[in-house]
Amino acid sequence: MFHADPAAGRGVSGTEKLLEWFAECGDVEMASVIKTRELFLEKAVTERPDAVFIHAGRASFPGFKTGKALRALGSRVPIVFLSDEKKSALDAFETGADGFLLCPVDKGKVIKCVENLKKCANTPAENG
Repeated sequence: MFHADPAAGRGVSGTEKLLEWFAECGDVEMASVIKTRELFLEKAVTERPDAVFIHAGRASFPGFKTGKALRALGSRVPIVFLSDEKKSALDAFETGADGFLLCPVDKGKVIKCVENLKKCANTPAENG
């Protein structure tokens, strides 16, 4: 699982809390924070994580453009966007998001989101 946040590492942050909560989810074996868009896209394609969490709204790391670029590279990894703005939810889902969390997030919402992603991963696609 990857979390994209260019502001990570600058004191105690929401990113550190997210990493703690991911660890409490049980089946999360690894969680990484990636601070540059280029490295994020490279790792998301080559390492194929179970899910990625992208913080939208950062000028140095344009979240929605990153999500679109990930899809353009052919990746079907589930994407969850985090944002400080409610209005970003529509942009997130138009980008192909599998989830959206409004900041500040809390432990219960993060764990529920991860559980929902697991359920979706374990549900066979319908033949339509």
